[in-house]
Amino acid sequence: MILSRLQKAKAMNCAALAGLTLALSLAVFAPFSLGQAGNAPPESPDSIHAAKATELYRVTGLVLDDVTNRPLPGAAVRLQFVVFFASCANCDAPLLAPPQPPPPMETVTGKDGRFVFNNVPARNISISAKKANYLDAWPLHRHASEPAGPSLIGKDVKPFVIRLAPAASISGAFRDHSGSPIRKNQFINLWRLGAWDGWPTLDYGGFATLNADGSYLFANLPPGHYYLAAAPPIDQSGPAHDSAGHAVGETPLRYPPASRTKPNPFFTLREGQHAHVDFQFPLKPLHRVTGVMDEDQNYSYSIEDADRVNTYLVTGSPFARKLEAWLPDGTFWLSTGRDDVSGTMPFEVAGSDVRNLQFSIRGGQIHIPVEVSIAPGDPASAAPEPPQGLWFLRMIRILPRGYVQVAGESTETGKMEGSPPHRLESVSVGPGDYTVEIAVWGNFYARSVVSGTTDLALTPLTVRREDEPAPIKIVLATAAKAEGVVRANGRLARAWVYAVPLDIESKSDFRVFAPAASDNNGAFQMHPLAPGSYLFFACDTELPLNVHDPGELAYWLPRGKIVHLVAGETAGVLLTSVNHAPE
Repeated sequence: MILSRLQKAKAMNCAALAGLTLALSLAVFAPFSLGQAGNAPPESPDSIHAAKATELYRVTGLVLDDVTNRPLPGAAVRLQFVVFFASCANCDAPLLAPPQPPPPMETVTGKDGRFVFNNVPARNISISAKKANYLDAWPLHRHASEPAGPSLIGKDVKPFVIRLAPAASISGAFRDHSGSPIRKNQFINLWRLGAWDGWPTLDYGGFATLNADGSYLFANLPPGHYYLAAAPPIDQSGPAHDSAGHAVGETPLRYPPASRTKPNPFFTLREGQHAHVDFQFPLKPLHRVTGVMDEDQNYSYSIEDADRVNTYLVTGSPFARKLEAWLPDGTFWLSTGRDDVSGTMPFEVAGSDVRNLQFSIRGGQIHIPVEVSIAPGDPASAAPEPPQGLWFLRMIRILPRGYVQVAGESTETGKMEGSPPHRLESVSVGPGDYTVEIAVWGNFYARSVVSGTTDLALTPLTVRREDEPAPIKIVLATAAKAEGVVRANGRLARAWVYAVPLDIESKSDFRVFAPAASDNNGAFQMHPLAPGSYLFFACDTELPLNVHDPGELAYWLPRGKIVHLVAGETAGVLLTSVNHAPE
């Protein structure tokens, strides 16, 4: 990933890199836990004086329970040495082999939770701790004051404080509609609500241990918002029938159950919390669903519902081009586990059989041209040279219930054509509905993104395999900037600063959404931003923020500031950091 981004930077700014490719070798790179702000930042080996490098030091620390704040005895602590290594891939001299770091040092905390490493040389180090049924605390609520990366050991080294969070867990049992335990061939998935670049994601929560007595256990879970989706065994021979001759079968369940007012509910697990959820599968009417497949080869497929359960009865071969399935009432999709299916989706089953569904399953990607230009009259249009402000375009696929996943990135050739010149790239995706995210180089923003008659600021772009895709045309313009300071408890403070668009010129915020970190003096800068109004706020904790959910933003409106930004200008922003974020 490091090399990939360096190569992208080279394509965007050849003058700056001028044929130089850096290879960075990290023997260890582990983000730290708490309490290390006072230690020195990492240095390269060349910056450590030879005499200093031979000195030995005593490194001490403490491991704490993140919930009780009490010391943790018996935690395994590991000290690893970090080696930074750079070489020039395009120089005349041959590439050097990266140096090998010294072996790691290990110890165990005592009854007081403390640890000691003696005879540690003046090197860049990383320290981590582990204990059964505990997780690293820093990924769960990363504070702005917590440095990520190695520390340099020296005479001023301070004690390290590492926090471990007690893991959460979920257990329960499976029963059939009559109340008897189900001991085999049952199915359960755990899904966790996440966030990526300001969008909601649905992440796989982990694997369950299924026991012979019909119980299950999800262990070592981080805190978060979850739902469970469980399904009974499937009888592949066909559905059962009731006394009236109607097809019936046990059907999947979701916990928490959906309702009209809450169609997509979650339950919350906190650090160290245990939840117990039992499932008794109901017996419901099943309806016959039929259709046909248009395939370029035989594909295995399944029927999936909105809760991502795909253990429904599909009779016959899973490769058959004639579909027959037995489904309860609900909303469904045909799925291969890839993005290669199009057709009658989603389809509804509502009290009766469904016939004549049409599906297409075809491999291969759909190639979409991408055209990039500068807005007419923009100050930057006088010198339309590569890279025209664009780093890359990222296609974001919109999934059922508004979740997203990254589907592909554009090429980065920097090729220019036409008069006035415009840049030509391309991107490849499968069928589906998409929005875009645009990473820029320099102070630009995407004023408009259109494809044919589709304005992506207003509606998603629907990509169909049977259609000839229209080019995605990106018009860039000079952006605005913001800079300011953050205070907490009357002092300048480190914090995560967010700028959420309220009413901006581009109508939709196509940027790569991410917070800015203020420094030790509370100062921050944020750019590029589309002209318009933003809600600025600061928080001590990095947030898994879904900026598309008004409910999440409602908490921050009275705690932030609304600032209007103007293209080509820098606005000053003064913020007060919030120390605690809502769950």
